[in-house]
Amino acid sequence: MEFNERCTDLLSFKILLIGESGVGKTTLLRTLKYGYFTKCGVTVGLDFTIHHIKVDDVTCKLVIWDFGGYRNFMRMYWENPHFVSEAHGALLAFDVSSYETFLALEEWLRLAKKYNSSDLPIVLVGMKADLPRNVPRDEILKFMQENQIDDYIETSALNMVNIEKPFERIVEIILKKKNILRKKTDQKRAKVIEPSKSIAI
Repeated sequence: MEFNERCTDLLSFKILLIGESGVGKTTLLRTLKYGYFTKCGVTVGLDFTIHHIKVDDVTCKLVIWDFGGYRNFMRMYWENPHFVSEAHGALLAFDVSSYETFLALEEWLRLAKKYNSSDLPIVLVGMKADLPRNVPRDEILKFMQENQIDDYIETSALNMVNIEKPFERIVEIILKKKNILRKKTDQKRAKVIEPSKSIAI
């Protein structure tokens, strides 16, 4: 599809939702789909969800690929690049109460970047923001700066906080990179978005 500001066709984007098993990726998707908190089991292999979203008067169809985070699936992802390739953006998820899931982000990031363009739009998503924090903010910001992460958003499916925001933000970044959004969006600064406030980076 040719992308331009006058495009009237429905834009379709492949979005990767990646991160360790149990961080809440599938729960976030189910909460997004049904509008209420639904606790889910872990994803086995791959699953996908279709979600329509409107950003700055541009309506888009998201095909969100939910990657099961079990270690034994990682080899399958590396050996079958068609699962990961041709993505328009990625949501890189970790559990703010689990430092181990934060440390695992590097491998997931390498996987996403290996089979996509070097400027793949990426939003870091801190899940389960209703739980006690075990990942220091300064380490999150350092990780973002070292890996050219576009933005960071914290969510809580349990408390219904920032459920759609990661998807809105990744679409906004994609559209800006494709020069589809209005010029006014170019003036927006990346923010660290938490359940109760926004902090400029």
